[in-house]
Amino acid sequence: MKDETEQLKEALKRQQEYIEMLEAAIELSMMGYVICDAEGNVLKINEAQGQITGWNAEEMLGRNMKDIGKVDDHITGIMQIIETKQPVILERQLATGKNFLVYGKPYFDEQQRLKYAICNLVDTTEITNTKNELEKAKRHNKQLTRKVRQLQSEAESGSRLIFHSQAMRNTVEMCRKIAHFDSTVLILGESGVGKELIADLIHKKSNRNEKPYIKLNCASIPEALLESELFGYEQGSFTGASSKGKKGLLECANQGTVLLDEIGEMPLPLQAKLLRFLQEGEFYRVGGHTEVKLDVRVLGATNRDLWQMVQQGTFREDLFYRLNVISVKVPALNERSEDIPLLITFFNKQFNQKYGLDKRLSAEIGDYFRNHPPKGNVRELQNIIERLLVLSNEHVVKLDEMERIIGVAPGDESSESAALQIGKSYKEIVGEFEKELLKQYVREFQTTQKISEILKVSQPTISRKLAKYGLRSRDMQN
Repeated sequence: MKDETEQLKEALKRQQEYIEMLEAAIELSMMGYVICDAEGNVLKINEAQGQITGWNAEEMLGRNMKDIGKVDDHITGIMQIIETKQPVILERQLATGKNFLVYGKPYFDEQQRLKYAICNLVDTTEITNTKNELEKAKRHNKQLTRKVRQLQSEAESGSRLIFHSQAMRNTVEMCRKIAHFDSTVLILGESGVGKELIADLIHKKSNRNEKPYIKLNCASIPEALLESELFGYEQGSFTGASSKGKKGLLECANQGTVLLDEIGEMPLPLQAKLLRFLQEGEFYRVGGHTEVKLDVRVLGATNRDLWQMVQQGTFREDLFYRLNVISVKVPALNERSEDIPLLITFFNKQFNQKYGLDKRLSAEIGDYFRNHPPKGNVRELQNIIERLLVLSNEHVVKLDEMERIIGVAPGDESSESAALQIGKSYKEIVGEFEKELLKQYVREFQTTQKISEILKVSQPTISRKLAKYGLRSRDMQN
């Protein structure tokens, strides 16, 4: 009998220790516990539950969760278990901003009747906050990534395009879009705006970027040589020709891209041959009888009004339409004045590195050029900055120093136009001189035949030059 009593005492002790252990596990857990009967009355609740929800654990004992739910409408876990007899997983947020997850399960007796509804609560406030911060960081990183890719893209283009203005953004974005297509592109814009850089960008963003890219300035090559340079020639086709013949620039650029810069200067006879190539993809070399077939994308660039030239009869209308499949207008500097500080900074750094200088232009010079953009555009701005840095004796170049070097008196229109004259490119200055020279010869000799004899150039060249400058001789009056 004594042995049975001792055994019962030991079993009871173990049972009490087990219950004590469960109580400790529940009370000391950082997870909230609430246990209710089948009616929703609270039988057990731990301190963590109170900390998460803001309830007083002692006051909750014996209360019905249905009544609590009328006050705190977020409390639905226990009642859902009682109503559905199914486990629940819910996410809740209190008015205080605290977030928690509810894991609930029903407990059934031997007759499969609901006996208890048990819910665990996990405080996820810190997790949610961390998640939100991570999402915010991800969005920020995506923005940075897009910006970095944009800058890398601009850097990789090697185009040296410096811009921030919306006008240039639109132009560059258009170039990136059309680069992947083989359409002929006509790049328009005033002298010095950067038409060649835009052409570079189109090629380097195209599918032909690893193929040849050749540039030809139609105004820099004498008319008699332009055809052979562009289309090549067969052996013995003219005096001085190579005995082996020569490939033209188009052949050298096969599968790649050709930029015909200043295409408005191309003589009419050559325009017809270019048109046939653009339409058919084939041509004959000078002195040749065998068709040459090529796959070349052609980009044209000009600062001239080609349509006006069409009206004047100095540019073929059919070639104009064939070139003008897609046109890109490069904005002048006065249309993108917000880019001027960036350009000044870039050129300032560029020439410091080139010449081993340590000079900078004052902010007032930047403000001056924003209000008075050079008519020669980016090229003229670059020339002026180089001149200022090279000739200035000051570490910081100011407006008075700029006036001394290039004759600019800020706000003085006459001085401003003098500065712009000084900043003109060699080609522009030569062009003005050529125009004035031809005016004198037209007044003196009156016919293109006589002028060509005196100047020892072909009559078509004189006619083309006169048309270019809007001049007319006696035999052009009819």
